[in-house]
Amino acid sequence: MAIKGSEWHYRERPRWRPIALSSIRWGVCGSHALPGGFVKVGETVEDACRREVREETSVELNELALVGVYSDLNRDPRGHIVSIAYTSRLPSDVLPRAGSDATSAEWVDTSQVTLGLDHAQILADAKAKIFSHIRSEGHDAQADH
Repeated sequence: MAIKGSEWHYRERPRWRPIALSSIRWGVCGSHALPGGFVKVGETVEDACRREVREETSVELNELALVGVYSDLNRDPRGHIVSIAYTSRLPSDVLPRAGSDATSAEWVDTSQVTLGLDHAQILADAKAKIFSHIRSEGHDAQADH
């Protein structure tokens, strides 16, 4: 079994509309895919996440928040690959550039593209966690007044 770190990042937009960072790797799934890669021996999953995003998109990440672990036996045609998904808050002016194993890297409106593998489910889970966090921040801010 291999462990693959998959990462989802959101930048702030007016009205908190999330935009996913898409790293297009046609050889893996034939469609848009979220950035990700394999963890190296001696590397933490979080460091692998930061490295893969930097290598594929030239985007530097700081804090990460866990979205979930995805381990369905049939989720990837290459074999049993586990994905560990994270979110990270980025400034709105971050512009991705394609790196070594991506044909392109761009901000995409996720309602306008098809994501490969199980990335649509992972993205839906990430959105739910982000919006839950935003709602709780709003309640905390109201409680402070």
